[in-house]
Amino acid sequence: TSNEVSYQYVVPELVKAAKPGGTYLGVGPEQNFTYIAAIQPKIAFIIDIRRDMMLEHLMYKAVFEMSPDRAAFLSNLFSRRRPADLTDGASVRTLFQAYAAVPADKMLAEEKLKEILGRLKTTHRFPLTQEDEARIRRIYLLFLREGVMSFSSSFLSPGYATLMTLTDYQGKNWSYLATKESYDRIRAMHQKNLIVPLVGDFGGT
Repeated sequence: TSNEVSYQYVVPELVKAAKPGGTYLGVGPEQNFTYIAAIQPKIAFIIDIRRDMMLEHLMYKAVFEMSPDRAAFLSNLFSRRRPADLTDGASVRTLFQAYAAVPADKMLAEEKLKEILGRLKTTHRFPLTQEDEARIRRIYLLFLREGVMSFSSSFLSPGYATLMTLTDYQGKNWSYLATKESYDRIRAMHQKNLIVPLVGDFGGT
């Protein structure tokens, strides 16, 4: 997960500079979804030197496809049962507060992991190796273990809840989970295979 607590500061300038409908090139983890939701490109490529990052984004793709709304997304990403009274109209802060009180569910995690791998291998026919599958399993279970508030397995990460409730300089929260519209935009792109994770080195040739 991102460790950049200022990642939203640049969004207002990006929105001014980038016209919707272009091509997005990004690097790294989930903060790309926030930038993509704000800029509204036609297609996005997320490039990182680490293969694990590509595999994590494939995991995200499956979780987005499985999750019709933000509350379902958090349930599927963190392997926690959705509170019965939690609606998609809740604020992002309320969503995270609700899930912070729900215990991790290992059986649910195994069920969702099976669905994630099934989507990637059978529905999308990605040629994952056994090592890839093992790494996706390890990454997914980190979300189960770390929970929605902290993420100590990522270097200096402030935690997922903090990342999703940060703002820009003017106090606006641009995170991809801040609003239904932002979440739906990212999910729709994933459903159309328009967010493409790749392994590559921006510092190389």
